Amino acid sequence: MFVFILLLLGSTHGLYLSYAIFSKNNTDNNANLLLALFVFCFSFNLFFILLDISGVQKNLPHTLLFELPTIFLFAPLLYIYVKKLSATTFYPVKIKHFLPAITAFIICSPFYLESGEVKSNFIYGLEPLSAFHQWYIIMFEFMFDFAVVIQIALYLTNIHQHLKRHRTMINNNFSYTEKINLTWLARLNIMVSIIFVFLVLELAFEVNAASCLDYGSGLLCEHPWVTAEPPFFFSEIGAVICIYVISIYGLKQPEIFDKFKNIYEEKLASTTSKIIDEYQQTQEEITHNDNPLPTQKYQNSSLTTELSRSIYEELCKFIAEQQLHLDTDLSLAQLAEQSGWSKHNLSQAINQGAGKNFFDFVNSLRVEHAKALLISSAKMSILDVSLDAGFNSRSAFYNAFKKHAQMTPSEFRKQ
Repeated sequence: MFVFILLLLGSTHGLYLSYAIFSKNNTDNNANLLLALFVFCFSFNLFFILLDISGVQKNLPHTLLFELPTIFLFAPLLYIYVKKLSATTFYPVKIKHFLPAITAFIICSPFYLESGEVKSNFIYGLEPLSAFHQWYIIMFEFMFDFAVVIQIALYLTNIHQHLKRHRTMINNNFSYTEKINLTWLARLNIMVSIIFVFLVLELAFEVNAASCLDYGSGLLCEHPWVTAEPPFFFSEIGAVICIYVISIYGLKQPEIFDKFKNIYEEKLASTTSKIIDEYQQTQEEITHNDNPLPTQKYQNSSLTTELSRSIYEELCKFIAEQQLHLDTDLSLAQLAEQSGWSKHNLSQAINQGAGKNFFDFVNSLRVEHAKALLISSAKMSILDVSLDAGFNSRSAFYNAFKKHAQMTPSEFRKQ
């Protein structure tokens, strides 16, 4: 009963959530449409699992396997959504991502056209079943499951690598990441990965149970619980939790459903084209390491080490004189425009001179400014200090301060 209620609530809430997200869709980017479809596919499959465990599907045989092709849409929709949300230019949706789902639908089509009696026999495993239907059973129980596992594993790996590259890109170009770091997507990817692990374990359990029943060979076949129906559906329960997490993030942080480019478009309108060019250049330079060694990254650069160090020293003086690090929305593009040096030279000088990316470099300057305020202005609250030092939020200030000072602002003030 618990699983039934949970699946009922999850599928119902998910269907409504998909509609709510779709209503926020931006036609210029269509990222919300992809997220809405992702949530809909999750909810759609939960609904059919609900029909199965409640026994309703036995009275509605034509609903059998109706949801199967949509299983091949989970991973591609999430992957394209991540790409859309992190792209600074229009990201086209390629048909190749949907070929597995289309293929699954074509394979299932002959079965969809069968009579209700044939489908009922398929559900109950009654005879006679033709060789054609026996082939379908093998296809559904083994080949489709194996294909789904391989597809989801590949896409989740690609999503993880893309988010890692994206994190490196924004750390090299922006001094603020609160609205563009896509941390919630990384967490969503981890959650989907956990659900995927549960799914693989459940499939392995089912294959082992089938082997015990059909051939008498398998692991722990002598125990009755091995071939019994599982009391809990862990992957399905995980899907319900995932739907509610997406809903909670949508309510707490509505900006995650906005187009990524619009996050900094208003304040950086004059340098948008430069940001796009640098982003494309950075993507080609980035390796799989978050902090590549400067000597490796710039070994082919025309900028010598001596000149790089000289630029770094002049840059530090320029930033200190103009107090540029106190600008909350300072970016590498803005710094290049105001200083006159190219973004590439600035990036190399900062990496080689400070041994840090742009994000950590600016935050270290902000932390030093905050230290001076904590000492000289005892009556200033920590929140006021964080805002005066150029941080967007109290949490960002605490994280940066603890990283660079190895203690919290309160601990530093007490000392």
